[in-house]
Amino acid sequence: MKKGYYRINDSICSKKVQLIDGENKLIGDIGIEEAMAKARNSGLDLVELNRNADTSLPICKIMDYGKMQYDRSKKEKKSHQNHVHTKEIKISFTISDHDLQTKHRKIREFLDHKDRVRYVMRLRGRHCRMISEAKVLMESYLDGFEDIAVWDTLQVSEKPKSRETLLHTMLRPQ
Repeated sequence: MKKGYYRINDSICSKKVQLIDGENKLIGDIGIEEAMAKARNSGLDLVELNRNADTSLPICKIMDYGKMQYDRSKKEKKSHQNHVHTKEIKISFTISDHDLQTKHRKIREFLDHKDRVRYVMRLRGRHCRMISEAKVLMESYLDGFEDIAVWDTLQVSEKPKSRETLLHTMLRPQ
């Protein structure tokens, strides 16, 4: 059975089913014709909730199948909306003012959408020796986000086997 796929009404193949009525009360083991008649009389659908490969009977419920599908799609959509994304913005030690403004505008957009932003300054070559200056510069860049974000402490990490040092922090929306 595919995920999210249910057999309904005439597509149920079993001769007998365990039936649950519209008020979630277990009726018991009954024939498929009688279960279909009860569903039709109540104006709802007969939905096969699970079918087992072993000898037990499939469980069917009398319910509004369209409403069930709508509720499931609404629940899935809501779970996707609550997911927090982490974006990454990389800058260099010698970034121009215009490029920095463009990156900061993008960071503000991400924070407005409630995404976290990993802010990375990459030091290469001779700039690797200027870590203290880079920290001061990056802290001055981060001061522009105090109104909309909280940022963690700056961390310095050197990549092994390369001449590169990274200063990074995480910006979280307030």
